[in-house]
Amino acid sequence: PIAFLSSYEDEVQFDDTVWINRVTSGHEKKSNLTLYAESNGKLVGMLGANWSDRAKIQHIVNIYSVYVTPPMRGQGIGAKLVQSILDELRNLPRIEKVKLTVTDTQTAAYALYEKFGFKAVGIAQKELKLDDTYFNEIHMEMFL
Repeated sequence: PIAFLSSYEDEVQFDDTVWINRVTSGHEKKSNLTLYAESNGKLVGMLGANWSDRAKIQHIVNIYSVYVTPPMRGQGIGAKLVQSILDELRNLPRIEKVKLTVTDTQTAAYALYEKFGFKAVGIAQKELKLDDTYFNEIHMEMFL
């Protein structure tokens, strides 16, 4: 997806050990959480969240890699993923703030995040580039 920082071409180069390490390392440290949505036994959506144990930023969670497959969009899957992660984060005592970014072309995603209480706090101009096209990233945050 355009909104992801990495591209398929970048990621396809990694072997299975890299992917296994990505999935398990944060879970072992209890510093990330990945939620998946399934329909009829097929993966149709995902959302990741990570945080740090560093003293000055341990109260902040970053949401990333929010994705719903095109045929399943508009059916509330993104909302269920966002609601589920916020419910999980509210159970973590030190978490106070949740951040994410969304490209300015992703109007449905932006509206979804606003619905949950995220506020835009800045725009990074020309943050992503695909071929000769630039995309701005809107930085959003909410306090739990």
